[in-house]
Amino acid sequence: MTISKNIIDRPLQKDDTDKLSMDKYTKGLQNFIENSNTPMTISIQGEWGSGKTSLMNKLEHGLLLDLIHGSMHSLIRKMFQQRFLKIL
Repeated sequence: MTISKNIIDRPLQKDDTDKLSMDKYTKGLQNFIENSNTPMTISIQGEWGSGKTSLMNKLEHGLLLDLIHGSMHSLIRKMFQQRFLKIL
């Protein structure tokens, strides 16, 4: 069996080009996370090399940018309110 030297299985990092066109899925998942009640569990499933880690890297970067720019303030506030209300 010949192994191709042209295949690189390295997850995308925050500034890498998205050759698998995962941006629409990343943005959709990010929108879902930002607008859902917490707590929640999300499962990312796929075969080896299908882009799971790349999607998570891009998602993490997008959520961090939103946090830095303040648009996740309401999500964080909701999380703390729900935890505080459960304790009471």
